[in-house]
Amino acid sequence: MIVQSSSHFIFDPLDVSFNIVQRGGSGQQMREEISGRYDPDHSVTPLILTPTLQVKDPNHVLQDGDHSSLLMNVRWYINSELEANRITPQTDADAFTLMGDGSLMVTTNIVAGGALNLLCVCDYLDARRGEVLSFRGTIPLSCTSVSDASLTLNFDAPANMPIYPFKKNYQRTITAQLVNGTTPMDNSKAVYEWIVLNEHHPVGISDPWLVSMTQNSITIDTRFIGKINLGCRAWLKSDPNLVLRAHTKIYRWYGQYRERLDIPRGQVLTPNTTACDIELKVATNKMGELASPQDFFDIVLVWRKNLPGETWKVLGYGPKKTIPVTELNPKYGVDTVFGAQIRELSELRQVRIGGNAITINGQEVYMRVPTINSDF
Repeated sequence: MIVQSSSHFIFDPLDVSFNIVQRGGSGQQMREEISGRYDPDHSVTPLILTPTLQVKDPNHVLQDGDHSSLLMNVRWYINSELEANRITPQTDADAFTLMGDGSLMVTTNIVAGGALNLLCVCDYLDARRGEVLSFRGTIPLSCTSVSDASLTLNFDAPANMPIYPFKKNYQRTITAQLVNGTTPMDNSKAVYEWIVLNEHHPVGISDPWLVSMTQNSITIDTRFIGKINLGCRAWLKSDPNLVLRAHTKIYRWYGQYRERLDIPRGQVLTPNTTACDIELKVATNKMGELASPQDFFDIVLVWRKNLPGETWKVLGYGPKKTIPVTELNPKYGVDTVFGAQIRELSELRQVRIGGNAITINGQEVYMRVPTINSDF
């Protein structure tokens, strides 16, 4: 009988150092928000990422030094080691180039404020033991936005813009302008977006008050506006993440006005008086007496006898009315009292019946309506 024993030939683990060397710049970029320039600019000077491996064999079987050329199965991924995220010549040729030595050439710039990780996975065969060692390394790419100047949005409308309906000039143009320091930015480099903030939609042809619109200006017809919050968003095409905003609240406002009821004829009734003339006059602080108050107010003229229990009777509509004395049935010692109710009119509103817009000769019909209920 032979007694047996065996010996094992072993190697100590290799002392390895795996790194990814960056050439041609840095993975951390800066983008000047006004000019749009990148530093460094990977589209001009590509960033080259090369996996490297330094090996030291404690048993002195393998030659110590650089074994980068022996790396196998080099794969590059974006953010995570999923096959869907693997960089290939077919899917990512515009942004990355896979090189023969396993390096990755980055020719794309990162969006300002953005970031991603490039993950490298590769293998190395330890020829002494016949074992495959796997290595992983990550290179972060990012970009921050910087500015050499101050970008502002000039907006030639106040935060609150009351519409005075008595003015004859009812069109108003509002302009927005991006300015770098004191220099206006060329419109070809900018984007302007006009929004009705209180209705949450972009300005368009469905807005009846829109007269015209260019890239950075808008002309409105104030006759069609009751109350809107008009906003503008603007940004440079080179930096869409930096958005500047301005807005104005536009609303119909009558201000202060005074009413006076005159009786040019018939204030004193005699047997020879045949009719009474009643006239309502309205004056504003800015415009003085209005020539046609019915253009801005709904007017109801009324009358009654100055007796207990008497109710108002409608005499007519509009600022003027002539009434025969016989209709008043005057009595000696009993005054006839005249009155007027005026109601502010709204903006021009689209006339609809059953939800359908009314048109005449293909034109939509608009009208003003009183803003409060009538007492009569």
